[in-house]
Amino acid sequence: MPLASQTDTLYLLWKIVSHFKTVMTMRDFFLQLFITLICCARWT
Repeated sequence: MPLASQTDTLYLLWKIVSHFKTVMTMRDFFLQLFITLICCARWT
């Protein structure tokens, strides 16, 4: 993956985190993120 694309992805993730951390606790966010990553890993 190109470095620029990686940076854009990280920036997008940071924007998402910044938005959702005002909606839910970080614990719940990371739990949901962990479950999502597990599901993605199992289906790829």
